[in-house]
Amino acid sequence: MKSQAGTLVPQVTFDAVLEGVDKKIADYIASGKAKGDKGDPGEISGTIGGRNGLAQDVTGKTVSVTVANASGYLFDVTPKNNGTEVELDFSDAKLKELTPDTYKLEINVTNADGDIEVRSSNLMMLC
Repeated sequence: MKSQAGTLVPQVTFDAVLEGVDKKIADYIASGKAKGDKGDPGEISGTIGGRNGLAQDVTGKTVSVTVANASGYLFDVTPKNNGTEVELDFSDAKLKELTPDTYKLEINVTNADGDIEVRSSNLMMLC
């Protein structure tokens, strides 16, 4: 992922979906846990969709999640890769530092040939 004047420029973009992630993010943020509350920090998971809308198996592939806001790219985090699902753990130090704002997530999948597939969340999440 490269940044040009605060704009995310994906190397490869597909019209794909992250099934269930949007609602889970919204529910998780509404719970207050995203603000670094003590106790179980919780996780967010969702199915990685391919071009045809079916779940894509990303076992053995490098997966990262890009977090951005209106100013552009903020950072990447490495999710837990469960094959057709990835999980974000909000006990991650970078995610704990997020302040109230609007954020967008992109799932980046690096294939064996080095091509990077980028899948954007439909949700602009508020923390």
